[in-house]
Amino acid sequence: LSRSGIKREHLFITSKIHPRHLGYWSTLEVFNEALQDLQTDYVDLMLLHYPDWAALEQLVSEKKLRAAGVSNFNLDQMAELIRIARIKPAVLQSNSDLLRQEWELQAFCRNHGIQFQAYSSLGGQWLNPVLEHPVVYDIAVRLGKTTAQVVLRWALQHGQAVVPRTTKVNRMEANLDLFSFDLTDADMQRLDALDGSLQLQEAAA
Repeated sequence: LSRSGIKREHLFITSKIHPRHLGYWSTLEVFNEALQDLQTDYVDLMLLHYPDWAALEQLVSEKKLRAAGVSNFNLDQMAELIRIARIKPAVLQSNSDLLRQEWELQAFCRNHGIQFQAYSSLGGQWLNPVLEHPVVYDIAVRLGKTTAQVVLRWALQHGQAVVPRTTKVNRMEANLDLFSFDLTDADMQRLDALDGSLQLQEAAA
């Protein structure tokens, strides 16, 4: 990044504290190590896996951290964090896809002005019931898009932030091309209706 010539303010750098570093002083130590590793004097967003929030609030106050967020918090943990937090979390990162849509968590985030960020939006890495679902495929064929583009566009239209993972340049380009089309209300309703269908299939099996 330093060799690229891109100005630091044009980058948005996110990092995460591993659960093994639980604790106020441990969090501060690991954060400072991250600054050294990244060769920057601040991080845009740092995520926590556990509710030891005071250290991140301290870093925000010191302007070493622009925003603090959490990862994999359930509804009860989010409610408790909101109750005790001096600085509200900016982001909740959670596993969410078409078949497990996490509506309650999304609604909680909207009500409290927290950005819901989905990971694994495209489903599992191997046998993938999301990208291979016939409803998704039908919509993708009609629009001339990939099934991944349909799934990611659905998430964006629900106000989610998405962080799809790929090492393929052509897929990166496709994943960025999400604003050249819209899903209709009927499309969204069909996709919304898939919530919980994986659990039903697993129960039947």
